[in-house]
Amino acid sequence: MMSRPGSDPFWESAEAVERFAARQPDVRLLELLDKYPDPSEIRVLDLGCAAGRNTEVLAARGFDLYAVDSSAAMVARTRERVAGILGAEEVDRRVLLGRMEDLGQFADGSVSLVVALGVLHQADSDEQWIRTIEEISRVLRAGGVLLLAAWSPRSRPDGEPVRKVVGEDHVYEGFHSGRHYLVESPPLDAALASVGLLPAVPTDEVEVETERGRRVTINGLYERTSRPGTSRPMRGALLALARSAVERALDGGPPPEIAPVLEALTEPRAAFVTIRDPESGRLRGCRGECPARRPLPECVSRVAVSAALDDPRFPPVTREELPALRFEISALTAPAPIQPEDVVVGEHGLLLSGEGVVGLLLPQVPVEQGWSRQEYLDGLCIKAGVPPGSWRRSELTLSGFEAEVWADE
Repeated sequence: MMSRPGSDPFWESAEAVERFAARQPDVRLLELLDKYPDPSEIRVLDLGCAAGRNTEVLAARGFDLYAVDSSAAMVARTRERVAGILGAEEVDRRVLLGRMEDLGQFADGSVSLVVALGVLHQADSDEQWIRTIEEISRVLRAGGVLLLAAWSPRSRPDGEPVRKVVGEDHVYEGFHSGRHYLVESPPLDAALASVGLLPAVPTDEVEVETERGRRVTINGLYERTSRPGTSRPMRGALLALARSAVERALDGGPPPEIAPVLEALTEPRAAFVTIRDPESGRLRGCRGECPARRPLPECVSRVAVSAALDDPRFPPVTREELPALRFEISALTAPAPIQPEDVVVGEHGLLLSGEGVVGLLLPQVPVEQGWSRQEYLDGLCIKAGVPPGSWRRSELTLSGFEAEVWADE
């Protein structure tokens, strides 16, 4: 269990502890562990260890193991299970009481495998859920893996549909263990892609009948990409810069100053700014620059104004509606030629160019639309103003890129 400060009484109860302790190790985890020839070189973080059913296997196989849970009772039971393997001193150092959204004890890129089975849905707010996936991404090394299982909102723990909490997009009640953050696989994949975690295999789901209802679980395996990153403070400052640039433009003023935290971003980098109405999800503007022409802060400032005022598909954003609008930034890597069969939905943005043809789609677009690779390629052609299938034309160049994507919280 990994959630609120001062763990929920359910997770501290002897009944809950023994129920989780009696569970068998996760089958997907066992299959994954067999792929590591030298476990001692692989640091694993068992996030939400819940009485240690998987922690014990990891310790017995000799992995460089750490486990974290916010329930003192679950941590105590886990330590008891692995003390004979790790020793008393090591078990206290490696099995820790902590919270999933604060993994400050682990350095950036220091973990090869994060095991998060039944953990993410324990969040009870957007902020906690987003901070958790950001922390998981931060601690994973490039090429590291996240093994995940999370409940779907189609779960019916007591035979009745779960109820969405008023004012929340993804928080539901109706569980004996409290409120839970539930998402389906497409938005889950999109959110994880925005922090550099891309599906290593297609995300799937399992439906299980329970004593009083049913549980639908989303199962995923994600790999941490090695694309260049911006820190959380930089991302916040870039969002503030985008909004301020639009405010200044609407007021007829000069562009805003670049915040000190952004002064290190001097390399040219392409970017897009997307503006939406958060209530309806309706697009209000999206403009960008590609290829890179200027440093990222300057690019974001310019294209934010263009998205708000110059997107020909929409009327200009007004001063009155601006405070309620949601800004999203996509910072791109340099496009490079890519073969159609190598395109990975959710990982690659695409650019089609040549012979006066230009069309670009950001990597989150096919995920949001639920497109297959073929549909993505044909959608790119339509965006470029040419017939579907034109990506096969020899005179046109298909290029791929990756993107960091983040938005107002």
